[in-house]
Amino acid sequence: MNTSQGIRPVSEVEMIEALKNRKYSAFEDFYDQYAPAFFGRIKKALYRDEVSADTLKDVFKTIWSSIEQYDSSRESLFTWAMRITRQKTSQQKIRISIAELLYCRTH
Repeated sequence: MNTSQGIRPVSEVEMIEALKNRKYSAFEDFYDQYAPAFFGRIKKALYRDEVSADTLKDVFKTIWSSIEQYDSSRESLFTWAMRITRQKTSQQKIRISIAELLYCRTH
């Protein structure tokens, strides 16, 4: 969220409501706020910038497509999204391991 332009910060409740109402500006704000933390987590596990960036895109696509499933009574928005980040990162690590194994077997 760009507070330098005088846009006020929104509460998590307001952000969730806006995301569930498919407000793209809320998604942009959410991305700006949380992408650095998610990317750091992904990069720490995968080490590769390009693969990490692709995984981050997958994380945000999943968040956007499944925001209706988010339940604020169970966990915070950040915790829910970080869980998705960990899942997508684990899936990517498996893909990388399989690709490396196949490569080693053929060379």
